[in-house]
Amino acid sequence: MYHSHNLYIRIDTMLIILHGENSFLSRRKLNEIIEQYRAKHKSGLNFVVFEGAVDLFDFKTAWETVSMFSEKKLIVLKDAFAAKKNNADILDYLKSRMEETGKDKDRVIVFSESESLEEKKNKELKWLFDAAYMDQESQNLSGAKLAAWITQEAAQIGGKINEKEAQTLIAFCGNDLWRLSNEISKLVSYNKIITVDNIRLLAHENTEAKIFDALDALVNGDKKKSTEHFYKVSKSGEDWVRVFALIVSQFRNLLKIKALAEEKLPQASIAEKLKMHPFVVKKLLPVVSKHSLSDLKEKYKSLLEADFNMKTGRDNFQAVLEKLILEI
Repeated sequence: MYHSHNLYIRIDTMLIILHGENSFLSRRKLNEIIEQYRAKHKSGLNFVVFEGAVDLFDFKTAWETVSMFSEKKLIVLKDAFAAKKNNADILDYLKSRMEETGKDKDRVIVFSESESLEEKKNKELKWLFDAAYMDQESQNLSGAKLAAWITQEAAQIGGKINEKEAQTLIAFCGNDLWRLSNEISKLVSYNKIITVDNIRLLAHENTEAKIFDALDALVNGDKKKSTEHFYKVSKSGEDWVRVFALIVSQFRNLLKIKALAEEKLPQASIAEKLKMHPFVVKKLLPVVSKHSLSDLKEKYKSLLEADFNMKTGRDNFQAVLEKLILEI
């Protein structure tokens, strides 16, 4: 979702909102804004970035200090709403200043949020969206939109990729635009025409994503789908020690999220406390809701025992995977 008075971002207005679960697209737009600002205001003395919880005194100082060299100020607030409870005073201050000064051409405020801000469900956000010159919601891409993005991304750096090759790349990387961008850049550097053979030669399959999908299916009771994913992992050629370490790590994340969810912590607070991406927490919460904390602890204990048995030669990876699927 994208709203703006102009396709080109004019750095002469007050408020820009970038939000949504697709961190790649949001970060790319933020970088465009920063680069455009720096091209026009070269000193760098009036550019400030805050992340997470912000000290009110520091924010007031950034806001009120007179700009040097007659430059505009650019103030970026990253994930201010993820730490909304801590930043309530910042938002109140910003709202009051905006109500007093109206449109302010000397300051540019950019909110960059890693979650979607749902204006309709939160009346407290209405003033923010009403005041915004532009708001862009970056959602995760899938299907035809994802394939089209891959085609465009390759074309922008002088490459070409057809539908079959795009689907192969998606099979390797999923919808992770960070990985896809890196792999496309690497493939185009090797050969402007991206082929399936070159993808298989140069691109790395996302083992971590496959493990996540396998565990997701497993804890949701879909043993068939889980078996398919785990089979692909076991045949991928990855070192079993690394693979099982990823399985244990993913399950540990489930356990941590469940423990905090039982404390009635909101999604954003869980992500902040565990230093996880909000999208990961959002995806795992429905999974952990189907299991008790004691149940997850028992399953995690079984995984640790299996890990010990493999490392001491008492069991092999394939047998442990089969046991994992049957017991969890």
